Amino acid sequence: MATKLENGDENVENGDKQINSNDLTGGFGRWQMNITIFYFVAYILTTINNLGYVFQAANTDYHCVHPIIISTTTAVDSFTINKDLDSLYTNTFSTISNFSSTPSSISNYTHTSSSSLSLSSSSSLSCDNVHYCSKLIYNNSIEFDETVTSKFGLICGKEWLRSFAQSMYQLGYVFSGIIIAWISDHCGRKFALQISIAFELLGGLLLILSPSIHLYTLARLILGFGDSGRGMCLYMLLMETVGTKRRSDVIMGCNFGWIVGYLLLPILAYILHNYVLVQLVATLGMTVMALFWLPYLPESPRWLLANEKYERAKSVLKEACKRNNRVEVVKEFEYKFESLKNKASKLITTGKAVEEQEQEQSDSEKFMTLWSMVTNKKYCMMTLILWFSFFVNGFIYHGFSLNVEIIGGNIFINFALAGLVEIPSVVISLIGMRYIGRKAFIISTIVSAASCYATIAIFRLLCDDLSENDILLISLSMLGKMFIFATFNAIYIHAGEIFPTKLRQSGVSSCSISARAGSTIAPFVKDLTMSFGLTNTIIMFTVLSLTAAIGTFFLPETKDRDLIDNID
Repeated sequence: MATKLENGDENVENGDKQINSNDLTGGFGRWQMNITIFYFVAYILTTINNLGYVFQAANTDYHCVHPIIISTTTAVDSFTINKDLDSLYTNTFSTISNFSSTPSSISNYTHTSSSSLSLSSSSSLSCDNVHYCSKLIYNNSIEFDETVTSKFGLICGKEWLRSFAQSMYQLGYVFSGIIIAWISDHCGRKFALQISIAFELLGGLLLILSPSIHLYTLARLILGFGDSGRGMCLYMLLMETVGTKRRSDVIMGCNFGWIVGYLLLPILAYILHNYVLVQLVATLGMTVMALFWLPYLPESPRWLLANEKYERAKSVLKEACKRNNRVEVVKEFEYKFESLKNKASKLITTGKAVEEQEQEQSDSEKFMTLWSMVTNKKYCMMTLILWFSFFVNGFIYHGFSLNVEIIGGNIFINFALAGLVEIPSVVISLIGMRYIGRKAFIISTIVSAASCYATIAIFRLLCDDLSENDILLISLSMLGKMFIFATFNAIYIHAGEIFPTKLRQSGVSSCSISARAGSTIAPFVKDLTMSFGLTNTIIMFTVLSLTAAIGTFFLPETKDRDLIDNID
């Protein structure tokens, strides 16, 4: 019922063109601009909340101090131990603490019977007389004053808890998509927005004050829930208030808020040197917006009309006309609103009749419509390919975005570059989708990304003396991310054009869930790299990308083709 009302191109049964709220408010003016700027600024804060994990969970060097060495104020640096240590510490002490932050480093040291510490590339650390450190000193002087690693002691087998916390943030998106969507449809866009922001502020506050990794993880879950809900509600407000001609441009423009936040975050992290202070910026920013800006955001007039809340709709639309300086409409507002109200009433009545008719459809018939995605041979294959493609894109994009430090180089510069490459990525997507076509463009971008990753893997395998900070490898990594993001932009459109009308909503939603599944496990890329090495991680990205490209080859081209309504 609401859907029919929101579509300005729908015709009522008598053939008259439907009057929508934009006929009163205008397509875009100061009233819509207020919502647009709020969305843009909020999207900047979303980037800090989401990708701030990169700096919150950054690897932190630490010293493992032996009781004997403490008295001489000398510490052993787990990241600078070298072969000189064998002669330096021979016969110094008969027990050795855990030197390393990673199991791979431990395997290079052994405690010998002569009470010396000898090093061998093939030896391993003996368990005799070995105990854990009684004291750790974290090296917080170079990049960060404090991270969750140093605050909660996430070392020696606890590193996975950092990745798990970010996975909970992504899981919050899934819960929000179900719960906040229901609240938005039944209680209104603005009410759902207020609930979402409340959860966002609660999550941010808990994250700042978290005394343990468990509460920190819960905070990430709540923060993700609020972030996702706030984004969905603002998106719906824009969709339902901005006119058709300006709608796509406005929404695309707001999406640049993500890129602005991407570029702003490393600057904040570099200046503040503390993840708590960085999170405080985002939380205080949204607090100010909630207190002094949110009250001036309107409820969606289309939602109000669709739910027969005519007095509130009248008040909102009248204010919109004044803000947009619609003088001619204000003079005849009562007449025009009554006309819009009557049209809305007709559509609501028609919608109820349609709903009653749809309720007569048997449950088995509805089930078969959804089940067709997997039982129909043609759509089963396409659905599985799309699910895999979405999963791969979500996994690689977030796997890289959340773990830019694994490629070497400066974490702040790498992060800023990763944000900059998204600007040409959007441009490439717009041009490629328009002139090349959906299928060909997606295959070309995935293969291009795979080529970048394959080149990195080959260089690392063949060149033993290749530095991890090599500018060529970092450049190739950024190019790979640019192509993956371009693919991500395109596959949503391609999927929407592949599924027939009866399956489009459920089909695209299932693809989105697949992408979210990929992004949920993406934080563990860092742990994977620590265990198996960067080269193997890059090879995995290459294989996944090429497999997705091969699968896309079997999908239909949909450029300049009419949308399909029914299942063949």
